Amino acid sequence: GGIIAIGDNWIRKQVKDKVLSICKGFKFVSAIHPKSILFRGIKIPTGVVIMAGVIVNANAQIGDFCILNTKASLGHDSVMQNFSSLAPGVTTGGCLEIGECSAISIGAIIIQNITIGAYSVIGPDVEIDENTIIHSHVNISGHTKIGKKNKIFPFASIGSDPQDLKYNGEKTRLIIGDKNTIREYVSINPGTKGGGGKTLIGDNCLFMISSHVAHDCLVGNNVIIANFITKCICL
Repeated sequence: GGIIAIGDNWIRKQVKDKVLSICKGFKFVSAIHPKSILFRGIKIPTGVVIMAGVIVNANAQIGDFCILNTKASLGHDSVMQNFSSLAPGVTTGGCLEIGECSAISIGAIIIQNITIGAYSVIGPDVEIDENTIIHSHVNISGHTKIGKKNKIFPFASIGSDPQDLKYNGEKTRLIIGDKNTIREYVSINPGTKGGGGKTLIGDNCLFMISSHVAHDCLVGNNVIIANFITKCICL
């Protein structure tokens, strides 16, 4: 038997399928570091890798071929679907669901009762508060903070680099409030050094399909941004 020592979730899945197409009887095994902590009753299925310092809390469920990297913590009653991963140092609250092939990157903070759909990527330095639903194929990156009870739909891009030629990788921020709905293909950029360093979005807003919030914009509460609107400063 053997394990697949590849961090990229999608490639790991492809390799597994390729190996079984060549050798149908191949047995994949799991690897659990002796300095990890798994609460009593945690079941480890096929192909899972658990690194040193990992904590898997009570009633958590881990799917096939998942990776829990060094010092990651999976909260109680959470579910990791097949081929999903937690990077080093990731902290999650309880009742988290991570979809198939989704990845949570180094240092991300995921509070309780959050759903992350399949094939989504949560980048480093991202913080997501409770009761937020992230659908499949969503990318959240940068120094981004997302509040409570938000809904983010497929193919949204949140927190990627500003579309500004003067931007040179400075640490700028995107802050999103509570109870916002961000529909398919919406893009929201963080601030720039020259524009104040922050993009701010309030509460109870609706961002319709393919709308765009540019760097350093201020969006207040109860705002609706219609389809294909490309820039706004709404107070």
